[in-house]
Amino acid sequence: MKKVLLLSVLCFSHFLWGNILLESPRSLSEQDIESLCQSWSTTFEFIYNHKIQLVLKYKDGQSSVLLKRGLLPIQQYNFNWCEHFKDYVLRKIFKISYLISERLVASKNQPQAIHTSDLLNMITHKKSFFYTGAGISAGHVPTMLKLKELLGFHENSKFNIQKVIDVPDVVAQGFGQFCKDCMYAEPTAAHFTLSKVAQYLSCAIITENFDLLHQRAYIEPLHTCCRRLHNLKVEDVQAVDYIVCIGLSCDDRGLLNICKKHNPDLKIVSIDIGVPNYLSEDDYLLQEDVQIVLPQLARELGL
Repeated sequence: MKKVLLLSVLCFSHFLWGNILLESPRSLSEQDIESLCQSWSTTFEFIYNHKIQLVLKYKDGQSSVLLKRGLLPIQQYNFNWCEHFKDYVLRKIFKISYLISERLVASKNQPQAIHTSDLLNMITHKKSFFYTGAGISAGHVPTMLKLKELLGFHENSKFNIQKVIDVPDVVAQGFGQFCKDCMYAEPTAAHFTLSKVAQYLSCAIITENFDLLHQRAYIEPLHTCCRRLHNLKVEDVQAVDYIVCIGLSCDDRGLLNICKKHNPDLKIVSIDIGVPNYLSEDDYLLQEDVQIVLPQLARELGL
């Protein structure tokens, strides 16, 4: 009786949550998008010489700056220190980390070349999900280079501490504009067509991008900070044959690595003009512009 009850609970749990990687993204209305803009927040953190930390935060339409050493503030502007400390404690308690796993870097970076027709065959006959990086938004949102220019980054990848100390308000305002440019930018053709393709194939779109371009294409993607992605079920990953990476230059969050660990037979397909370092000789590369490939893919599917 107990075994039957346990099995029923497990089955209900799977029914309730399903496979996160094979769930169609939820459709969004204009009202949903506006609500997301109102509640949108992000935090960037930079380390200087392993000692001094710069925290840039955007929340409720306000940007703020904190420069600190350990837990000791050096300079701040419009910063809610109590809220920051509470977030820090919660991250420690729930072991919330930027990384899901170590980053995947292929020892032999020589993927197999494929064409759009090959990709079409893969995603229509096997189980897959999409994983997008900054490349899908290129040209529509400001780049990290733009943010680094704002912070006075040097060639050695260190930010200008003196600028943060002298004019923290200027840094905060610049970061606020950077965030607004990401929030209110228009989606690319690839965003719109990917929305249709993912819903047609009933598979997830996972993104590491903090802009709202997927959402402005009327779907809600899964973000790599999602708790469920940090606790991926082995059986969910083993149900997938391909991860299709779109404009993803590296395994920044370690998601590809944990998926490969859970399912060594899993293949990675990348649509990119470059050769991402996570692709091995067992993986595939469609070396073309995502803004050309995805619309073509949608047309081939009759969407």
